[in-house]
Amino acid sequence: MSQPSFGEQRLYINGELVDAEQGRVYENINPATEEIIGVAADASLKDADAALAAARTAFDHTDWASNHALRLKVLRRFVEVMRENIEELRQASQREVGATRCFALGPQCDGPISMASWPLDFLEGFQW
Repeated sequence: MSQPSFGEQRLYINGELVDAEQGRVYENINPATEEIIGVAADASLKDADAALAAARTAFDHTDWASNHALRLKVLRRFVEVMRENIEELRQASQREVGATRCFALGPQCDGPISMASWPLDFLEGFQW
């Protein structure tokens, strides 16, 4: 089997990339070829609790929940980055879930990304 080619082996919790509890990871396997394509953090319930606590703290003690302009800006940038990296996302979809190229070009990848702007357009004019 070949070496893992992509992926992040840590979890994003409280603004930092951290190892899963006890450094646990699992192999991400291409279902079409059974090739190991990456290694991902194997999060535990303790890791999930830490992520939820960090999210709760951010919601309660920062302006993230009420700063609609900032949230909209971040979401627009997220969509922009997905569009900039569409081919890599298509390939990841094909490798990770065994999507055909046709499926990756449609409902698996391109479709959701192309539709991601309309809720943001709606939110831009929403009266909070």
